[in-house]
Amino acid sequence: MKRRAQQPLTETDELDLGQHYYVTRNAPSTSEVTKAAARLIAIKNLKDGSIERIPPPNKTKRAERDQSQEDSKALFGTSIMECDYSSTISDTPQSESLQCDSKDAEDVKENEDSDRPFSERVPKLYYVHFLNADRRLDQWLERNRFLERIPDSCLIASGGADLSQEKVAKKDDRTLTRSQKKIHSFNDLDATTQLLEKEHEHRTLVKNVEKVYINGYEMQSWYYSPYPFPPNTIDVSLFICDFCLVYTRNPKELALHKKTCTSREPPGDEIYRDKTKEREISMYEVVGKCNKSYCQSLCLLSKLFLDHKTLYFDVDTFIFYILVEVTSSGARIMGHFSKEIHSENNLACYELSRREGWIGTPEKPLSDLGKVTYRSYWLNRIIDYLSDENVLVQDCFASAIGQAVQLTTLDVLSTLETYSLTKPIKTTAGVVQDGFVMLNREIVDYFLELRKNKPKQLLLNKKALKWKPRDTRGDPIVDFVDVRSRRR
Repeated sequence: MKRRAQQPLTETDELDLGQHYYVTRNAPSTSEVTKAAARLIAIKNLKDGSIERIPPPNKTKRAERDQSQEDSKALFGTSIMECDYSSTISDTPQSESLQCDSKDAEDVKENEDSDRPFSERVPKLYYVHFLNADRRLDQWLERNRFLERIPDSCLIASGGADLSQEKVAKKDDRTLTRSQKKIHSFNDLDATTQLLEKEHEHRTLVKNVEKVYINGYEMQSWYYSPYPFPPNTIDVSLFICDFCLVYTRNPKELALHKKTCTSREPPGDEIYRDKTKEREISMYEVVGKCNKSYCQSLCLLSKLFLDHKTLYFDVDTFIFYILVEVTSSGARIMGHFSKEIHSENNLACYELSRREGWIGTPEKPLSDLGKVTYRSYWLNRIIDYLSDENVLVQDCFASAIGQAVQLTTLDVLSTLETYSLTKPIKTTAGVVQDGFVMLNREIVDYFLELRKNKPKQLLLNKKALKWKPRDTRGDPIVDFVDVRSRRR
């Protein structure tokens, strides 16, 4: 059976939400323009600021509107549309406030606009997700960037479309992307949790913050973060205090705040300070239960750059480690990682895990950038160990290397498998428990030679780390977490 060919677009063609198109795309980090397949996620009306999005799964727009009315009646005893919420209506985009008008009137208006060339219509922007790409690359496009419609038959045949739940279930879990694993995991949840997960995923399709200003830097955000903005807020520029992390959408408000802000460092204990020729850096340990506002603001900021971070407001059982640069004006945040009390997961400082008496590992699954970062670090640890002439390189096992360099066996295996340097050892049930490392002195020397041309890394000065495990300090926070976990 022949596939339907792509369908070139004309000036009068309307773009449909959820449909796939070929568009022109600016390649990341270059000025090259390429042709890419993308899915239309949302449409923004530039005249009134309204946004039309893909309806939630298994819901039409009318069904979604009816359900909203039913929910409001169940909660408040009346429909939201029957109430005189002038402040709410004034903050609501025009397209939403007109949803209770006659559907016939909407259809007439839409048909009148569709007969005009798109150059004469109400100006709009179109939010797309590029197929087989991370969501951080999603962007708003103008109408002239859309080249042709892609029939579903072409997508299914080429494997370029987002897979359905049924197709995902048939695939080997090891070949799934993070997004596909999330869809696959829905099947293991109860019906209520499935609905909540899908609704959450739908709400986060379009990122709400475009740029972040902090420490004198302008940063392009990557993902949606649940800041308490009015509904349908997008393209926000967020201004954040360098020290207390208070955030606002108004730069003048931030300037006024800075005049009265007394914070000059994170609200915790300094556990590390080291001075190099380039800079002086420090690390603070901040307890979430004792500093909720600061840690919640930190989580909201982090979510702009982490697609799968789920910690926003429940910070009581977490400890945050804040990396700062010490300057004459104060300690300005450079990065952070968090760790749940009594958890063996350790995102960024293996020395803490070593002092606690266990081998740390980051929480899985890792993002695409996380894999690149960690595998580079793990490879350096492994090569540094094997470069010692007293270490037997040949005929060694991944578990032995892991014990020597404080890495888990699976982390060693995942690193060396990238270069086809291991042969997995499985149990009778097919579970990988170890691996035979296929290395020799020549391969080790090869990796050492490659590393010479790379930029010098900023390494931890273990002597500068003034830290002990919290359970050895008689810390009341540890007792609180123990009681809370027992109640669960």
